[in-house]
Formats: sequence, C-alpha cells, structure tokens
Amino acid sequence: MPLSIDDVTVLICTRNRSNCVIRAIESTLSQKPYPPHIIVLDDFSTDDTVSVIRSQFPQVELLTPDNKQHNYIKHRNDLVKLAQTPIVLLLDDDAYLTDENIVTGALPYFSNLRIAIVGIPCFNPQTNNWEQGSPNTSKQSNPHSPKLLNAYMESTSLYRRDAYLHAQGFREDLAMYTEAADLSTRLFQRGFLIALANTAPINHDPGPRAVTPSSTPQSASTPYSPLWRADLHTRNNFLFTTRYVPFTRIPPVLLNQLKTIYNRYKNINHRRRIPLVLLKSALACLANLPKRKPLSTDQYLRWCHLPRPESTIQALEPHLPPLPDLTPLTPKPAAVST
Repeated sequence: MPLSIDDVTVLICTRNRSNCVIRAIESTLSQKPYPPHIIVLDDFSTDDTVSVIRSQFPQVELLTPDNKQHNYIKHRNDLVKLAQTPIVLLLDDDAYLTDENIVTGALPYFSNLRIAIVGIPCFNPQTNNWEQGSPNTSKQSNPHSPKLLNAYMESTSLYRRDAYLHAQGFREDLAMYTEAADLSTRLFQRGFLIALANTAPINHDPGPRAVTPSSTPQSASTPYSPLWRADLHTRNNFLFTTRYVPFTRIPPVLLNQLKTIYNRYKNINHRRRIPLVLLKSALACLANLPKRKPLSTDQYLRWCHLPRPESTIQALEPHLPPLPDLTPLTPKPAAVST
C-alpha cells in the first residue's frame, strides 16, 4: 500500500520568528490534504511566537525544550523520536511550501527501500538561487529512477523515520551546520541513499532572527550572532573532515576549507580571529580522533559523485552494503471521516 499524507508528521523548530513560522504553518495546512500531525518546538522565543501559534493554530502541537542550549539539532532529533509516523518532514521556520501537492508528490520516492531521505527542490527568493534541485535537475528525477544527492537541505526534506533513528539522527555536538552532510555520510555507510523529488519547490526565505543581547556588536558567545555562526561553521567543517574523509583526500579538502574560512571571516570583518578559531577547531578534531570512521577512498569518491548522472541506484547497488534489518514502512490506515 503506498504511503499517504496520513503517514507524515511535519516538524518545525523556531525562535523569535513569528511572521516566518506563521507562513510555514499556513503552507503546511495548504497541502491537499494537509498532514494531520504538525509539531512546532519553540526555542524560548521572546517575541509573540508562542501566543500567535496558540491563538491561530489550535491544531498544531506546540512544545518547548527542556533546556536553553539553543541546539536545533538536538531539538530535531527529539522531535523525530516523538513522531509516530513512518515519514517526517523537517521544515525550517523560514521556509514554506509553494504548492498544495508537494508532500504527496514526494512520497512515491520512498518506494525503493534504499531511499532514506527525499529532498524537496528549494529556492531562495532573496538571492534568486536554487539551494537544492533546480528545475533542470529535478526534472531528471522520478520515483523509479531518482536523481541522487549527497549534500542536501536538511530542513526542506522528508525522512524515513526508521532509517533516521537507525543512524542515530543528527550528531548533536554539531549544534548547527554540516549536520546534513554528516548524516548523509553515515546513511551511505549503511547502504541508504538520498533522492531529489521532482515537485514544486519549497521556498527558503530567511527572515531576521532576534539574538540574545550582548555588550559587543558581535560576540562568539551570543547564540545566532554572525560570529557565533562563523565559529561553529568552521569547527564543524573540520570535524567532518576528521571523522569521514580518507587520508588520501584530506590535503585538497583542507586547502579548500582554509580558503572558505578566510572569506567567511573577511565578510564579517573578523579576519584576526582566524588563528584562534583554527586552534580551537584543531583541539576539537584531536578530541574526536577516537570517533573517526572514514569512508574508504572509493566510497568517498562515490559519495562525492552521487549527484552525477551516472550515479544511479542500479549502478551503485554492487558497491553498497546490505540494508539493515529495519521494520518495514507500514502506512497508517486512511483516516475515516465521522
């Protein structure tokens, strides 16, 4: 029996973005039919987010975390564990679905058990760029021969909940950034793949987020500030290399990362901070060496080349490990109106 909208739970994390999250929820409710399970976790907003959701969307389950660590990755892991459906849609609070048939159009891609994640095409109207799956790319994909991805937008995608939990979800010590590539790699090591759906896009339209007040314009200890984000992004890039990149590929990867880091701090006028960030990142990498589980060189290159046209499920099958013995996806009985 094919999956239906009743088999989907929509999960949204938000903080101080009431206008954005309203748009995200409204777009979810515009699906035909709309998912019966929508859960929003509010990360201690100080604006009117909570009151607006409670008053305008009584059908939405609204939760708050049990601590103030501002760790979106942990929040998403907790939400996936809480969901009871075989499929979950992780949706950014500043993203919204542009068509009423997006979710139902993406579900058939799970018909192949190798597919653990289905990425929805994602467009950023502010930059006029496709962040995932341009029309020319997504039109090459169909449920019987899907276009494959390695890097993907983690919060505009559908997930097989059992595969996600088998891979232990996002790595919580990352807090933000590189979590999608990290999960993609661990799923690939277990024989799972990521497909791009050929549907209308989700628009990712970032809005402003209020940050915790700070005595300085930019503080690395201020959650969501530009400097906090830059430090975290840099450390996480190095951690990914430490954990997964084979020794034969580390030199070119590191060279590319150093160029990216220079531009990242140049853009926020903090180039003098780079040596300190490199030192802190190096210490974090040394601490994570015992967790190193790199891909082989052949595996790493196959993972890097997944978006190429020649990378098909059929071509990759001889090189993938057997799938773990997971509980089969069991669609829920269709809802009956009374």
